[in-house]
Amino acid sequence: MYVIDSAIANKIVNRTMKIIGHNINVMNAQGVILGSGTNERIGAVHEGALLAISQNRNVEINQEIAPSLHGVKSGLNLPLHYQGQIVGVIG
Repeated sequence: MYVIDSAIANKIVNRTMKIIGHNINVMNAQGVILGSGTNERIGAVHEGALLAISQNRNVEINQEIAPSLHGVKSGLNLPLHYQGQIVGVIG
């Protein structure tokens, strides 16, 4: 199984943030933030990512829901697939 590591996560974060101009987080298949435009978030569990992984769907978090979830800000969480397996989440 393919595993996202910190180096790959940081490449995704840096490249994507240059394109869209917003903070990005990349989480592994356990919902742990491996790469982020906000370094202090690295290593934290992201409950929005856990929802995206467990439900295998895009999860939108709005400002009303975000405070009730651990490690989450409003935004969109998209599962990352490789050869049919969820390997992480980008949010």
